[in-house]
Amino acid sequence: MTPVERVGWITIVGLAAAALIGWLFSACAFAAERPTTLVERLVHEQTSLQSRTDPPVDALAFAQAVAAVPKVNGTWAALMLAVAAHESALSARIARGECKSFECDHGLAWGLWQRHRNAHNHDQWGSTDVNVQALDAARALRSAFYTCSPAGKPLRADWALATFRVYAGHGCGDPFKGEEKRVATFKRLQGRL
Repeated sequence: MTPVERVGWITIVGLAAAALIGWLFSACAFAAERPTTLVERLVHEQTSLQSRTDPPVDALAFAQAVAAVPKVNGTWAALMLAVAAHESALSARIARGECKSFECDHGLAWGLWQRHRNAHNHDQWGSTDVNVQALDAARALRSAFYTCSPAGKPLRADWALATFRVYAGHGCGDPFKGEEKRVATFKRLQGRL
């Protein structure tokens, strides 16, 4: 091997080692910044879904309320966040029940998940407590899920779509306007939560 070839090989090995060290450093830095708990991930994911016109609900309070739902996991948290984002844009004003005359189904819906009064929530309907709203929404979403998946396991590949449909007051196979946007939001969030 000539001295020129030796210098060339040393340069190539040195550049490869520098690239590897740089990649490891950036990977470690990214890992240190990445949210690790469900609450942290929920806080992080809310920013792109929040209202552009109204101040948003407190992101940490929302995340803690969703994370406190019994048996919640990343998939159910994604479902809950997708519904709240599309129903209320995570608006603090809507969470407080301060709806304009044309909002909140003309005053018939309540909270971040825009729930209507029914036999299951009549005692807490109208509460401004995000924890109360989250528990009611989780119950309604689980009920919608079990309507289309009675065995408790997703029988349909489109179980999230069917759940959204029933939550919106339709049948498992009855489409409604805007459902594709909810599914897209859910799928994007599902991989991140």
